[in-house]
Amino acid sequence: MLVLAFTLCWLPSYGLTLALLAEKNSGATGTTPRYGPFTVFASLMATSSTVMNPILYVLMSQKFRQDLLRLFKRREKRAKTAIATTTV
Repeated sequence: MLVLAFTLCWLPSYGLTLALLAEKNSGATGTTPRYGPFTVFASLMATSSTVMNPILYVLMSQKFRQDLLRLFKRREKRAKTAIATTTV
């Protein structure tokens, strides 16, 4: 699942790079006007890979979810202790 999501997110960017390398006039800079909207889409998809990764880990791994909840509970307990000591 993670590999599939990673591939789907990065495929437009790699496809655009290959198209720009194949086009002699572009110089692989991405400045060709006909790729304008697709360049934005490819950048958004590649960036969304970073956002999707932790979400997929939470959805797929029960151990990851348990460890994440334990971490937040520990931080919450530490915050309550700090508040209690400052008010005394």
